[in-house]
Amino acid sequence: MPKERLGVTTVMLLSLCTVGNALAGDHTPPIASFDASGGNNEPWLLGDWNGLRTDLKDRGIDFQFGYTGELAFNPTGGFESRAAYADQYSAGVTFDLDSLVGIPDAKFQLTLTQRTGRNLSDDARLGTLQEVQEIYGRGQTIRLTDFWYEQQFANGLIDWKIGRMPVNEDFGSFPCDFQNLTFCGSDLGNLVGNYIYNWPISQWATRAKVNLTGFGYIQVGVYDVNPKYLGVDDQVLPVFYNHSSGALIPVELAWLPALDGGRLRGSYKIGAWYDTSGADDVDGDLFTLTGLPARRHRGRYGGLSQHPAAGHRQSQPVFERRRC
Repeated sequence: MPKERLGVTTVMLLSLCTVGNALAGDHTPPIASFDASGGNNEPWLLGDWNGLRTDLKDRGIDFQFGYTGELAFNPTGGFESRAAYADQYSAGVTFDLDSLVGIPDAKFQLTLTQRTGRNLSDDARLGTLQEVQEIYGRGQTIRLTDFWYEQQFANGLIDWKIGRMPVNEDFGSFPCDFQNLTFCGSDLGNLVGNYIYNWPISQWATRAKVNLTGFGYIQVGVYDVNPKYLGVDDQVLPVFYNHSSGALIPVELAWLPALDGGRLRGSYKIGAWYDTSGADDVDGDLFTLTGLPARRHRGRYGGLSQHPAAGHRQSQPVFERRRC
């Protein structure tokens, strides 16, 4: 009998650390630094650079640096008992264009990420549907994760964003408080990752949001669909790739209540998407038995509802169709 059938796989998980300010889309709260006496003396773990960092932020230049490490150990089950460590380095800078060049309510974000390490799900052949270390994946290489301009209009009523950005930075966004990918980040790219790409993959895109005062927001985006974004070459510069297959168009409506005088804050989202690319018909003939090529149709679509409960994500299953 194969070893993986002899027992239930158990995985011990440990997230080691995250350093620096929160990066756009990273959903990690800022970590403050502390002096030897235990008092909080500055907002950055790497220090204030003798006042230079505060001075730059006041002038409109805000740096972010981050490191996340995740250790996973499999004591039993799978094909072998072993441990694996994966991590991510990130560096970003936000330019407040009002302070720098006088453009009101505008900013520009640049973020680079690099992932390294090993993946326990593959190394121990656990057979899990989701990775046990969410920080692993999409190529162990340096990537341009953010390269976008954001502009607000009408005192923040309308928010417009354009450039290179991940889908989950704005759509289906959810805090990443757990190491297992099942409970971390946006469901869209986790479950339909063959054409919806989460952090750290960025795509040329634009997004428009209308903030509904006292309710939440409604937003729509258009993202370039091209498998070349998943590659490991030419991923640092803001390259325009040719031979795109279509456009991903997500929409999302969010209700963000603040009950009991603001003490109880909620986030309820419902969304849908349509991809104009062509795809194989998974509901067609039994091409796996006949050996014939699958029929091709244009259009893939799906939907998702999402709300946190007691700090955990409660999502209705994604429905996704490949035939229209």
